[in-house]
Amino acid sequence: MRFLSDKILKWIVFILAVLAVYFLATAFYIPVKAIIAQNLLHSAWQSTLAGDTSVKPWPWADTWPVARLRVPTLNIDQIVLDGDQGSSLAFGPGQRVHSVNDKSSGLTMISAHRDTHFKFLQYVKLGHRIELQNEFGDVNTYQIEDMQIIDSEVMGIRAPEQGQWLTLVTCYPFNVLDSNGPLRYVVFAEQIKPCASESCQS
Repeated sequence: MRFLSDKILKWIVFILAVLAVYFLATAFYIPVKAIIAQNLLHSAWQSTLAGDTSVKPWPWADTWPVARLRVPTLNIDQIVLDGDQGSSLAFGPGQRVHSVNDKSSGLTMISAHRDTHFKFLQYVKLGHRIELQNEFGDVNTYQIEDMQIIDSEVMGIRAPEQGQWLTLVTCYPFNVLDSNGPLRYVVFAEQIKPCASESCQS
Protein backbone atom coordinates (compact mmCIF):
# COMPACT_ATOMS: atom_id res chain seq x y z
CA MET A 1 0.00 0.00 0.00
CA ARG A 2 2.87 2.34 0.83
CA PHE A 3 4.48 1.43 -2.51
CA LEU A 4 1.28 2.36 -4.34
CA SER A 5 1.08 5.69 -2.54
CA ASP A 6 4.69 6.55 -3.37
CA LYS A 7 4.12 5.65 -7.00
CA ILE A 8 1.01 7.83 -7.20
CA LEU A 9 2.88 10.68 -5.51
CA LYS A 10 5.71 10.45 -8.04
CA TRP A 11 3.22 10.55 -10.90
CA ILE A 12 1.54 13.62 -9.42
CA VAL A 13 4.91 15.38 -9.05
CA PHE A 14 5.82 14.44 -12.62
CA ILE A 15 2.53 15.75 -14.02
CA LEU A 16 2.87 19.00 -12.07
CA ALA A 17 6.43 19.44 -13.35
CA VAL A 18 5.28 18.91 -16.95
CA LEU A 19 2.47 21.43 -16.50
CA ALA A 20 4.88 23.96 -14.97
CA VAL A 21 7.26 23.62 -17.92
CA TYR A 22 4.36 23.95 -20.35
CA PHE A 23 3.00 27.13 -18.78
CA LEU A 24 6.47 28.68 -18.54
CA ALA A 25 7.15 27.89 -22.19
CA THR A 26 3.80 29.37 -23.19
CA ALA A 27 4.45 32.54 -21.18
CA PHE A 28 7.83 33.13 -22.79
CA TYR A 29 6.94 32.00 -26.31
CA ILE A 30 5.11 35.14 -27.45
CA PRO A 31 7.65 37.70 -26.10
CA VAL A 32 10.61 35.72 -27.45
CA LYS A 33 8.92 35.33 -30.84
CA ALA A 34 8.27 39.08 -30.93
CA ILE A 35 11.94 39.89 -30.23
CA ILE A 36 13.28 37.47 -32.84
CA ALA A 37 10.75 38.70 -35.42
CA GLN A 38 11.77 42.33 -34.92
CA ASN A 39 15.43 41.45 -35.59
CA LEU A 40 14.45 39.83 -38.89
CA LEU A 41 12.16 42.73 -39.71
CA HIS A 42 14.94 45.28 -39.22
CA SER A 43 16.98 43.41 -41.80
CA ALA A 44 14.05 43.39 -44.24
CA TRP A 45 13.52 47.10 -43.58
CA GLN A 46 17.07 47.91 -44.67
CA SER A 47 16.37 46.14 -47.95
CA THR A 48 13.15 48.14 -48.31
CA LEU A 49 15.00 51.43 -47.83
CA ALA A 50 17.50 50.28 -50.46
CA GLY A 51 14.67 50.16 -53.01
CA ASP A 52 13.28 46.63 -52.81
CA THR A 53 9.49 46.32 -52.56
CA SER A 54 7.33 44.04 -50.40
CA VAL A 55 10.38 42.44 -48.79
CA LYS A 56 9.27 39.38 -46.82
CA PRO A 57 11.19 39.02 -43.54
CA TRP A 58 11.02 35.21 -43.85
CA PRO A 59 10.02 33.04 -46.82
CA TRP A 60 6.53 32.07 -45.61
CA ALA A 61 5.54 35.55 -44.40
CA ASP A 62 2.30 36.99 -45.77
CA THR A 63 3.25 40.56 -44.85
CA TRP A 64 6.22 42.91 -45.13
CA PRO A 65 7.65 46.06 -43.50
CA VAL A 66 6.02 49.37 -44.43
CA ALA A 67 7.32 51.75 -41.75
CA ARG A 68 9.66 52.22 -38.81
CA LEU A 69 8.20 53.52 -35.56
CA ARG A 70 10.39 55.26 -32.98
CA VAL A 71 9.61 56.85 -29.62
CA PRO A 72 13.00 58.27 -28.59
CA THR A 73 11.94 59.19 -25.05
CA LEU A 74 11.14 55.54 -24.25
CA ASN A 75 13.89 54.03 -26.44
CA ILE A 76 11.30 52.33 -28.66
CA ASP A 77 12.35 51.29 -32.17
CA GLN A 78 10.00 48.93 -34.05
CA ILE A 79 9.33 47.88 -37.61
CA VAL A 80 5.69 48.17 -38.68
CA LEU A 81 4.08 45.53 -40.90
CA ASP A 82 1.52 45.86 -43.68
CA GLY A 83 -1.95 45.09 -42.37
CA ASP A 84 -3.37 44.88 -38.85
CA GLN A 85 -4.71 41.32 -39.08
CA GLY A 86 -3.76 38.75 -36.47
CA SER A 87 -1.08 37.10 -38.60
CA SER A 88 0.80 40.42 -38.74
CA LEU A 89 0.28 41.45 -35.12
CA ALA A 90 1.83 38.18 -33.96
CA PHE A 91 5.20 39.51 -35.13
CA GLY A 92 5.01 43.29 -34.88
CA PRO A 93 2.85 46.40 -35.03
CA GLY A 94 0.55 46.43 -38.05
CA GLN A 95 -0.57 49.39 -40.10
CA ARG A 96 -4.15 49.37 -41.30
CA VAL A 97 -4.02 48.83 -45.05
CA HIS A 98 -4.28 52.06 -47.06
CA SER A 99 -4.66 54.22 -43.94
CA VAL A 100 -1.43 56.09 -44.67
CA ASN A 101 -2.69 56.89 -48.17
CA ASP A 102 -6.12 58.08 -47.05
CA LYS A 103 -5.46 61.81 -47.20
CA SER A 104 -9.17 62.58 -46.83
CA SER A 105 -9.22 61.25 -43.26
CA GLY A 106 -5.73 62.45 -42.35
CA LEU A 107 -5.31 59.34 -40.23
CA THR A 108 -2.61 56.68 -40.09
CA MET A 109 -3.57 53.84 -37.74
CA ILE A 110 -1.13 51.33 -36.27
CA SER A 111 -2.14 48.51 -33.91
CA ALA A 112 -0.22 46.02 -31.78
CA HIS A 113 -0.69 43.69 -28.82
CA ARG A 114 -0.67 45.23 -25.35
CA ASP A 115 1.60 42.53 -23.90
CA THR A 116 4.34 42.76 -26.54
CA HIS A 117 5.06 45.61 -28.96
CA PHE A 118 2.60 48.18 -27.60
CA LYS A 119 3.13 47.41 -23.95
CA PHE A 120 5.00 50.72 -23.78
CA LEU A 121 1.83 52.72 -24.52
CA GLN A 122 0.95 52.66 -20.83
CA TYR A 123 4.01 54.85 -20.23
CA VAL A 124 3.61 57.49 -22.95
CA LYS A 125 2.70 61.01 -21.94
CA LEU A 126 1.28 64.11 -23.56
CA GLY A 127 3.99 65.90 -25.49
CA HIS A 128 6.05 62.80 -26.23
CA ARG A 129 7.17 62.68 -29.85
CA ILE A 130 6.82 59.76 -32.25
CA GLU A 131 8.82 59.35 -35.43
CA LEU A 132 7.44 57.37 -38.36
CA GLN A 133 9.74 56.58 -41.29
CA ASN A 134 8.20 55.45 -44.59
CA GLU A 135 9.66 53.10 -47.21
CA PHE A 136 11.27 56.02 -49.03
CA GLY A 137 13.27 57.01 -45.98
CA ASP A 138 11.19 60.11 -45.18
CA VAL A 139 10.56 60.68 -41.46
CA ASN A 140 7.42 62.38 -40.14
CA THR A 141 7.36 63.52 -36.53
CA TYR A 142 4.19 63.46 -34.44
CA GLN A 143 3.44 64.84 -30.98
CA ILE A 144 1.06 63.08 -28.62
CA GLU A 145 -1.97 65.27 -27.98
CA ASP A 146 -4.45 62.88 -26.39
CA MET A 147 -4.94 59.37 -24.98
CA GLN A 148 -8.40 57.81 -24.84
CA ILE A 149 -10.03 54.58 -23.71
CA ILE A 150 -12.62 53.62 -26.33
CA ASP A 151 -15.27 50.91 -26.29
CA SER A 152 -14.91 49.36 -29.76
CA GLU A 153 -18.46 48.01 -29.57
CA VAL A 154 -19.89 51.50 -29.16
CA MET A 155 -17.74 53.79 -31.29
CA GLY A 156 -14.96 53.76 -33.85
CA ILE A 157 -11.65 55.59 -33.90
CA ARG A 158 -11.74 58.92 -35.70
CA ALA A 159 -9.09 61.56 -36.18
CA PRO A 160 -9.82 65.25 -35.58
CA GLU A 161 -11.06 67.02 -38.70
CA GLN A 162 -7.93 69.15 -39.09
CA GLY A 163 -4.33 68.03 -39.53
CA GLN A 164 -2.54 64.75 -40.14
CA TRP A 165 -2.76 62.25 -37.28
CA LEU A 166 -1.12 59.04 -36.18
CA THR A 167 -3.05 56.75 -33.84
CA LEU A 168 -1.52 53.87 -31.91
CA VAL A 169 -4.11 51.32 -30.78
CA THR A 170 -3.95 48.40 -28.37
CA CYS A 171 -6.29 46.42 -26.13
CA TYR A 172 -7.10 47.72 -22.65
CA PRO A 173 -6.60 47.37 -19.73
CA PHE A 174 -2.92 46.48 -19.59
CA ASN A 175 -1.59 43.57 -17.55
CA VAL A 176 -4.75 41.48 -17.31
CA LEU A 177 -5.31 37.90 -18.43
CA ASP A 178 -8.49 38.44 -20.46
CA SER A 179 -7.53 39.85 -23.87
CA ASN A 180 -10.92 39.62 -25.55
CA GLY A 181 -12.59 42.70 -24.11
CA PRO A 182 -13.96 45.56 -26.26
CA LEU A 183 -11.88 48.34 -24.70
CA ARG A 184 -9.07 49.93 -26.69
CA TYR A 185 -6.33 52.29 -25.54
CA VAL A 186 -5.79 54.87 -28.28
CA VAL A 187 -2.94 57.37 -28.49
CA PHE A 188 -3.54 60.36 -30.78
CA ALA A 189 -0.45 62.16 -32.12
CA GLU A 190 -0.55 65.09 -34.54
CA GLN A 191 2.05 65.54 -37.23
CA ILE A 192 4.49 68.37 -36.62
CA LYS A 193 5.03 70.22 -39.86
CA PRO A 194 8.63 71.12 -40.70
CA CYS A 195 9.23 74.83 -40.32
CA ALA A 196 11.28 77.19 -42.43
CA SER A 197 14.76 77.90 -41.13
CA GLU A 198 13.85 81.54 -40.34
CA SER A 199 10.83 80.62 -38.19
CA CYS A 200 12.70 77.81 -36.45
CA GLN A 201 15.17 80.30 -35.11
CA SER A 202 12.52 82.33 -33.28
